[in-house]
Amino acid sequence: SKEAKATYLAEYGSACAASASAALRDLHEKTGGARAPRKFLVPSAVAEEGETPRVAADRELVIAALAGPFPEASAARREALAGLVAGLAEGTERPLSVTVYEESGAPGQRLDGQRLLLPQLQYVGQAVEFSLHPDAAATAEPGTLVALVLVNVSPEYTLEGARWKIAHAEAVPPPATD
Repeated sequence: SKEAKATYLAEYGSACAASASAALRDLHEKTGGARAPRKFLVPSAVAEEGETPRVAADRELVIAALAGPFPEASAARREALAGLVAGLAEGTERPLSVTVYEESGAPGQRLDGQRLLLPQLQYVGQAVEFSLHPDAAATAEPGTLVALVLVNVSPEYTLEGARWKIAHAEAVPPPATD
């Protein structure tokens, strides 16, 4: 029934948004200086010498869920993430827009739907988009992230074991120079 579907979408969407929001806060807290922690980054497409089995497993999970290109580690600098995280605060004047993707390629999504290799609304491969309030985006400094998309690459059909990876990052470009 339509009511059952609406109830499921509301509960699932709320749980996904909460899990991804917690991951965004964790990402911000653990990002030092110029690069995000490895656990949030998509591993290199080619195995690196001395990499751990976990990194190799992460690569396989990402390959199954998501097509590139992927943001560089430097895209998620601590300062760049600050505005997004501030938008998650309770009662903020400019709340962050949090969108749980319900289908690949829906209008307004910042992540190209062709990159999502798994159906949405099934935990595994789920994408969640964070974007600044339009007023905040309009006044953001160059380099500030205005949007970030996280994708859960965990093979578990629960959010307790979610492994969120940065799939897309969009920053304010530097001013044009003549």
